[in-house]
Amino acid sequence: FAASMPWLGAGLFLFSAFTILVQSGLPDGVALEQAKPDLLGQYSRADVERILREVCASYGEDEIPQVYILESGEGTAMVVNVDLLNFVKPWNALYLGQHFLHILDEKELKALLAHELCHFSLHYSVGTRFFYLRAAGHAVWVTTALSFPLRWWENLAGDGALFWIGLGIALWLGLVKLPWWIAQILANLVTNWSSRTDDQEVEALCDLEAARRFGAVPMINTLLKLGTRQEIYLAVMTALSPDRNRPLGWTESASDERDGDDAAQETREKQWQTQGEAIERAIEKLEELLPPGFLSVEQAAPYIEQAVQAGLQDHEARRFLHPPRRLLRWLDYDVRVQDRRLDARELQGLLRDMDRDPGRPLLDLPEEVDPDLAARAEHPTTRNRILFLAHNLDLGSL
Repeated sequence: FAASMPWLGAGLFLFSAFTILVQSGLPDGVALEQAKPDLLGQYSRADVERILREVCASYGEDEIPQVYILESGEGTAMVVNVDLLNFVKPWNALYLGQHFLHILDEKELKALLAHELCHFSLHYSVGTRFFYLRAAGHAVWVTTALSFPLRWWENLAGDGALFWIGLGIALWLGLVKLPWWIAQILANLVTNWSSRTDDQEVEALCDLEAARRFGAVPMINTLLKLGTRQEIYLAVMTALSPDRNRPLGWTESASDERDGDDAAQETREKQWQTQGEAIERAIEKLEELLPPGFLSVEQAAPYIEQAVQAGLQDHEARRFLHPPRRLLRWLDYDVRVQDRRLDARELQGLLRDMDRDPGRPLLDLPEEVDPDLAARAEHPTTRNRILFLAHNLDLGSL
C-alpha cells in the first residue's frame, strides 16, 4: 500500500483540486438556449448566436463558444478556453452580463464580443490555454509532498480499512480544514506560476483587435458605458468605505496600515468586516432595484441611496460622506444626450479635452484616480485604453 500511496493520493487530489479550481473560477450563468427574453434585452437568442458567429468568423475561429448570460446588473464579460477539454461546455464558454444586452447596439456588442474572442482565439488571455495543464503539474508536486504525512499515518494507524477509518476520524476530530488548506495552497501556486505579468497590455491589444474589426467608435462607447456602470456600483461601496480612493472590495482593503497594538488591529479588522458585510448587503439591494438598461450615475442616485440605507439597516456600519469630485463626464460631449453614444465628431471633442488635461480622471473609479492602484490593476484605466486606440488608429479621419 505504501508504494502506491503517492499515486493514489495524487489521482484523488488531482481530480478534486482540478474540479474545485475550475468551477470556483467560473461565474453562475444561464445558458443562452435557456435564457428568458428579459435577460436578453433588445436581442433575441437568434440575434446573439448570429452576432457571435460573425465575430468568430472575423478571427477565423471554427469553435463557437457556449454562451452563458450573467444575471448580475454589473457589467461583466469573460471567456474561458481550455485545450483538450472542448467537450466540457462550461470550460470553453463566453460569459456575458445581461447589462450589455440592454445597453449596447449591435456594433458595440460586436466590439465587446470581439474583445473577448481576442482572448479566446488569439491566446491573449491570462494564463493562456494551458493554464489547467500547468495546474495539474503543480498538483502532482503538492500531492507528492502530501504523501509523506499519509505514509506516516499509515505506519501509525495501519493498512487497509484501518487506514481510511483512522484518517476519517482524525479529520473529523480537528483536521477537517486540511483539504481546503491544500486546495488554497495549490490555487496560490497555480496563480503565481501561470499568471501573466502583462495583463494591461493584453487588454489594450484586445481593444485594438476589436476596434480594427468593428470600429473604434463602438469600442470606445462600450468602454465608456462599462465604466459608467462600474461607477454606479462604486458609489454604493464608497458611501460605506472609509477610504474614498480604495473602498473595501476594490482590489484591496481600505487600508494596509499595521501597528504593534494587537487589540487596535483586531478592532480595526472587525470594523472592516462590518463595513464589508454592509457593502455586500447594499450591492444585493442595488441588484434588486437597478433596471438592467443603461443609467447614468445621476439617474441612478435614488437606487444608490436605497441600497446604502439597506446596508446600514442590517449592520452596525458607518456611512462616510466623502466630498464629491468633478470629473470629465463623457455624457457632456454627447449633444444628443438621449442616445448616450458618442459619434465621431463628439468623440473628437472628448479626445481634445483629454489631451489638454491629461491628469484629469475620465471616470470616478479608484484605478482612474489612484496612480498606485492603476499601476497594479489587471485592466488599464478607461482613459488609457481610449488613448491607446487613438494613438494606434487614425481617429482623425472618423
